[in-house]
Amino acid sequence: TPIKSSAASDVYKRQVWYIAIDNRDVIGFIPVEQKSGKKAVINNYYVAAVDEKRKEILSLLLSSVVTAFIPAGWTLNSVTLIQDQETFEKFEFASMDKKWTRYVKMNR
Repeated sequence: TPIKSSAASDVYKRQVWYIAIDNRDVIGFIPVEQKSGKKAVINNYYVAAVDEKRKEILSLLLSSVVTAFIPAGWTLNSVTLIQDQETFEKFEFASMDKKWTRYVKMNR
């Protein structure tokens, strides 16, 4: 279905996608939405693995995101699955006051 809303279309134009591929299969991705004031948001990321493999794939993706955004002066915010909080913390993300049942808001 084509996107008809210009607002939705504008969001896609402001996103940078980091994609992990293994043998032509997408095994994970992180979309980063660039907002005004050098603020960027990670939301609706995906990793097709569990346990250590999940941490490994997510770490590779986060390393690329942090390397691209932090030296350029961006602030990163993330809506993070609680199961991934420890991996985000390894990349110096810190929990904020906002927490839901399955997610925690983090920033760096």
